[in-house]
Amino acid sequence: MAKTNYRGYLRETLVPLKKYFYVLRPLLSVRWLEAYGRPAPIEFHKLLPLIDEQPDLIADIQRLLERKRAAPEMGLAPQVPSIHAFIEAELNRLEGQGLEPSQLSADATRRLNELFTRYLPA
Repeated sequence: MAKTNYRGYLRETLVPLKKYFYVLRPLLSVRWLEAYGRPAPIEFHKLLPLIDEQPDLIADIQRLLERKRAAPEMGLAPQVPSIHAFIEAELNRLEGQGLEPSQLSADATRRLNELFTRYLPA
């Protein structure tokens, strides 16, 4: 999802700002899974401490969140360099791991299947 939205929308000079959230949420959720070994919370702000080591990035994300609260349809704007750099770095990092579904533990596979079954409509 993150890679598709990034490639489809965020490589242009002017980008739809709300697409940043479509890319950031899954990337931060992966960090949450790596750090805590359980599904990430729904609330976006709870994921931000995962990038505490990058205060400029957090500040730019906070500004984007404020802008979204003020106008849900955020429109097009120039890329946000810090967010863009984080997304590229995370996509590269995750792509470099090259994990295949067959590499998931049986327990992780079972838990993911239960999660999908519970929350996806039949």
